[in-house]
Amino acid sequence: MRKTFTTIALVAVLASMAVSCQKENLLDQPTIASESCAIYTVQYTVDDVSHTVSLIGEDTWHDFLDYMFALAEEGHVVSFRNVETASNAMSAKETVTYTLCAGASEE
Repeated sequence: MRKTFTTIALVAVLASMAVSCQKENLLDQPTIASESCAIYTVQYTVDDVSHTVSLIGEDTWHDFLDYMFALAEEGHVVSFRNVETASNAMSAKETVTYTLCAGASEE
């Protein structure tokens, strides 16, 4: 009986030591969530008056675009450009101009 108990105790101690020497499972690591946020620096002109604004996030960018299109639909002359994108695109061969027609319908 004593020999069986000693054998079981020894196997239990060796098994616990083997488990304690194992590497940590990477799936047990806590997940760290990070949010990337786009920052746009935009130069825009409304009726020949220049402005510069920094927009943080996609929602703010879309709100800005909605505002610019609303001004254009009211008859104001509007132009805008993203400063970072414009500085990287200096090697473009042609200038592209987009015009919103007053009678055009959106679909």
